[in-house]
Amino acid sequence: MTSKIKQGMHLRQPESSSDGGWVLRMLAAMLACGALLILAIFPGIAYWAANLLGFMSPINFVYVVIIFLLLAKQFFMSIKLSQLDSKVRILTEQVALNEEKVERDKLDL
Repeated sequence: MTSKIKQGMHLRQPESSSDGGWVLRMLAAMLACGALLILAIFPGIAYWAANLLGFMSPINFVYVVIIFLLLAKQFFMSIKLSQLDSKVRILTEQVALNEEKVERDKLDL
């Protein structure tokens, strides 16, 4: 166990990049496109929702929904960026520890 700690193995191993998150993003994009298509085919839904929520015109309601979706996407992209930044930091630490171990091994010879 102590040799693992010295080698930097106590750090969390990075997760694989094939997490399947692309499927969720694709489904979310398809759902948003489908919702906009339904609003284009049946504009009465937009009028009903705009009146229900107190908007002056349905296009303002559609704009607010689109802006909300874009802000939500930006929020989740920011979370993913933070996770990737953490992975880069962990990998950098592991490389530095491995290089230090190689240098020590060279000096011991």
